[in-house]
Amino acid sequence: MPTLTSHAQEPENAMKTKEYIRPMPATWFLHNRHLVIYALRELTSFFVAGYAIFLIVLLAYESQGRGALGRFFRNVLLSRTSFILHLIVLAFVVFHTLSSIARRPSTAWPG
Repeated sequence: MPTLTSHAQEPENAMKTKEYIRPMPATWFLHNRHLVIYALRELTSFFVAGYAIFLIVLLAYESQGRGALGRFFRNVLLSRTSFILHLIVLAFVVFHTLSSIARRPSTAWPG
């Protein structure tokens, strides 16, 4: 009666296959323009989410009263750092919006 043999019982001279693993550089996606735009759109989504959290913080200060929002405005929003960060976030949000609109099929967006 034939018996099933396991891999442990195979003779040592049996031919073993080796899987080919193609070398892949870490920047493989940079060779395709569509993948670069997709990666940038995914990266900018963090900035969009961060700005949404910032707006929620502004609403929280607004609910605390006019004085709390005024102090936050004077201490944080009037600084040069805040202005530069807002410009950077604006650029990322515009890129995110335009690349998301361009990704949609032409039937979904008139124009």
